[in-house]
Amino acid sequence: MRRRLPALTSDVLTRLRAHHPDSAFDGACVHDSLSAWLAALADEAADEEISARFHGLATAGAGRGIAPDVIAAIQQAAAEALLRGFITCLTRSQSDVMDVNVMVSRRIIEVIQTATAAIVGTHRTPGTERVPRPRDADAHHRDQAVVEALLDPRTSTCPPPLPSHVKGPLRWCAASLPLGDRLLQALRRARAANPAALVGRCADRVVLLTGDRPLLPEDLRPHGLAPVTYEGVAQAAQQALRAAEVAGRFAVDHVEAPTALPLITVMAQDQEERDAFVASCLGPLCTDTRHAHLEETLRAYLEHGLCAAAAARSLFVHRRTFEYRLQQIKQLTGLDLTHPLHRLRAEIALYLCTPHVTSRSG
Repeated sequence: MRRRLPALTSDVLTRLRAHHPDSAFDGACVHDSLSAWLAALADEAADEEISARFHGLATAGAGRGIAPDVIAAIQQAAAEALLRGFITCLTRSQSDVMDVNVMVSRRIIEVIQTATAAIVGTHRTPGTERVPRPRDADAHHRDQAVVEALLDPRTSTCPPPLPSHVKGPLRWCAASLPLGDRLLQALRRARAANPAALVGRCADRVVLLTGDRPLLPEDLRPHGLAPVTYEGVAQAAQQALRAAEVAGRFAVDHVEAPTALPLITVMAQDQEERDAFVASCLGPLCTDTRHAHLEETLRAYLEHGLCAAAAARSLFVHRRTFEYRLQQIKQLTGLDLTHPLHRLRAEIALYLCTPHVTSRSG
């Protein structure tokens, strides 16, 4: 693959100039970026060395007047070019190609986080910060207006035109959990990591709409991801927002909406229907604060795989006290936790009781 660096450099430059005609790209920066990516994908360097190398690339680029978003675009294009190159070199079966695609893609996601952090860190180093031009802020306001229009189901029959930097058609939607005062910083990093994406906010959550699978910085994890189908962008956004909530609840890096569709469908119900379901499963456990300790006991019991000893230890209570609480739960709710259906109903009801779960995301 190293012998193909000149050809890969030319290919990346051609693609970058076609997709970003208003930006100037440096051939040396592209070549050095490809070399850094090859070393990272080959596991030839430790994570600290990889971070230092990308930091050096960003610093050198800043010294030549190359903006951080352009450097980020180079890194994404370099990663995509190498992925195509690895697959092209394969002459084995389709399953082998898929395995390599998955393996390399996972490594690319790990490295792009390191590269993005290094670029953002360089951008913040005194003496290298670039003062945003007024048109940058105006462009972001226009992007936000387009995001709001696309997320409104009423505009699905007449969607607004996409900004020039967005390469359509839109095929993916990613969404974060609520970010509070970290929202603006997360928006900047999301734009830097996905220069060809439409990035905006939905309340205090970041939403990305893009033609390619998005790359999300570390501070946007956990997140939800949903494909844009015939149902439109607004539906995909709602699924991505709810998938993010599922990812947050179960403490995983991300959740793709199709893999959690039944749970997302339950979350999409009206609040009145959700409340009725929860009440039918948990009864006073969710409505009477005097029984809050019983709800906590039920949650711990299920989370520890029905192991009373482990669940009791997690709550710092005696096992006999814990078992007495389980008897109280059965009397108050009628739940027989040895029955799979009862356990499933209890799991869903407890999930819907989690404070961050909303029926109408955004």
